[in-house]
Parts: sequence; C-alpha cells; structure tokens
Amino acid sequence: MANYRLISLALTVRVYRSTDQTTRCCFILRNEVVSDSGKGRDLLSRGVREAERK
Repeated sequence: MANYRLISLALTVRVYRSTDQTTRCCFILRNEVVSDSGKGRDLLSRGVREAERK
C-alpha cells in the first residue's frame, strides 16, 4: 500500500511539474510519504529532484 501511494504521488509531481503546484507537490511528497525500503526513498528523492529542476 505504501509503495502504491508513493508511486501515485510521484506521478502527481510529474503531472504538475510545469505548474505553480510543483512546490506544493514536493512538500506533500517530503512530508507524507514514509517508506522503509531504500528503493522507495530513491524513487521519492529522484521524483522531487526532477520536479525541482523544472
């Protein structure tokens, strides 16, 4: 369940990366997604970095 939520939120960042909501999505990702798996954290940080670059 946590992995599904992580993926859906990462996709949300991609959808909104070119809008004013990018910062809000990154904030949500950083504060709501908690994953015990290193892979999940890697996906999260990569998604946030991609959003911040846009």
